[in-house]
Amino acid sequence: MMDEIRKLISEGKIVSITAKGHSMNPFIRHLRDQIAIGPWEDSQLKKGTAVLALTSSGSYVFHRIIKRDGDILTLAGDGNIYQTETTTTKDVIGILYSVIRKGRIYSSEGFMWKAYSQLWMLLRPVRRYPLGLWRRLNPQEPL
Repeated sequence: MMDEIRKLISEGKIVSITAKGHSMNPFIRHLRDQIAIGPWEDSQLKKGTAVLALTSSGSYVFHRIIKRDGDILTLAGDGNIYQTETTTTKDVIGILYSVIRKGRIYSSEGFMWKAYSQLWMLLRPVRRYPLGLWRRLNPQEPL
């Protein structure tokens, strides 16, 4: 399926897929939200951008860029406290355009999405506390 998604995005199309997994909680929820992913330019691959990419370990992830060093990107999920992955710019398949939740579309370029994303990135050193509270209030479904 990833080959087809990569092909469509390389043709300039935006692809919507259902989010699976808990690594992007609390912003993107497992089996509830859809993510619209599309083509990107190199200048868009910066800290805070959510990307679909093939990691150096050979798995596909949808995570945020937390650091860029030339063509090397360090990624982490919003729901991950310590775990990171690495990839290269050539292994990025697409970037987040929007999240579709309960019929509403939230643009990744919208003011509120950017504000929440920036705040969550700033909380990374102490993220375990608000994330722990969120997980207690929102039990996760098994994968």
